[in-house]
Amino acid sequence: PSNKLAIIIQGPLLQTDNFTIETIKLYKQIFRGAKLILSTWEGEAQEAIDEAKSHDVEVITSKLPNESGFGNVNYQLKSTMSGLSVAHRLKYEYSIKTRTDQRLYRNDLFNFFTSIIKAFPLEEGLNQHKRLVVSSFKTCKYRLYSLSDMMMFGDTRDMISYWGADYYEKGISEYLDQSTSRIPPIIHNTPIMTEIYLTLKYLEKLGIE
Repeated sequence: PSNKLAIIIQGPLLQTDNFTIETIKLYKQIFRGAKLILSTWEGEAQEAIDEAKSHDVEVITSKLPNESGFGNVNYQLKSTMSGLSVAHRLKYEYSIKTRTDQRLYRNDLFNFFTSIIKAFPLEEGLNQHKRLVVSSFKTCKYRLYSLSDMMMFGDTRDMISYWGADYYEKGISEYLDQSTSRIPPIIHNTPIMTEIYLTLKYLEKLGIE
């Protein structure tokens, strides 16, 4: 459907077996009508970028942040938000955040995800439009706030809220004092890093203690 789904493919281009470009070609076939947005870095192979554009892909090349953040989280924040900003500007209702080195094959994925959202409505009063859907892959059951950051689907407005966190160095400053000056800070046996940092910051944004 028109203006329903944007797929953000973020990160450095994977040139092995032309993986990222082949992913784009596949997505053009199985996600018909979706807007593909490739969000990568300045200095990536121009030939590959030109080929992506030839498949009607919106390409954004960003400058790397000065600091990578623990586990390169700042890089992920920058490239994901750059892609989501385009999805929002083009008025796409839903977005999927994926990576340049990973691939989704399920051709009914949009209907599957939206069905999940309808089946599990949010509680009243939460400052969020719809549920966010993530993969169980790399979501650790016994680690607090450990939502996998590899793939995420949701209302584009919620996605922007989630991925609009401060860069890591600024975002963790409130947790650092004389007793917890180490990086990453560890609070209640939980290291505030990478996907944990992202989830924690989103919960704070929603006003959840």
